[in-house]
Amino acid sequence: CIRDRVCASVQALADEFRQEELSGRKDGGKEAYRLLELHVLPRIGKMKPRDVAPDHISDLVVKAARKAPVRAGKVLQLTRAMFQLAADPPRKYVPLNPALGLTPKRHGVRKFKARKRSLSGDEIRHFYAAMDKASRLDEQFKRA
Repeated sequence: CIRDRVCASVQALADEFRQEELSGRKDGGKEAYRLLELHVLPRIGKMKPRDVAPDHISDLVVKAARKAPVRAGKVLQLTRAMFQLAADPPRKYVPLNPALGLTPKRHGVRKFKARKRSLSGDEIRHFYAAMDKASRLDEQFKRA
């Protein structure tokens, strides 16, 4: 993207987003960018950011939610953040963030729910047996 408020494509915006926002993450933003490459860029990557409408983003989130409802929430979150970068000064590549008014519930997105599970007696015995056999495990951990 060029600093004179013009961005050639959503692909170029995604690259700038990766460099500016995602690079500070533990994994360097690899997983987040992979989600953009998988769900966002094939559908709207060649469009100009200013031409992207809420319907475009809604369609790609709904499509992602059909296969992976929890992951679709992350796709929406990343898309919203990417277009917010484009809308904020000094860039102003888009007048408004097209993903801003989209809500996860209306697009088939589900929140991650941790499973509640306890180990059975056999699993606990197997765990302790494996710990005893682990030669590289510090004795302090074995006693705990």
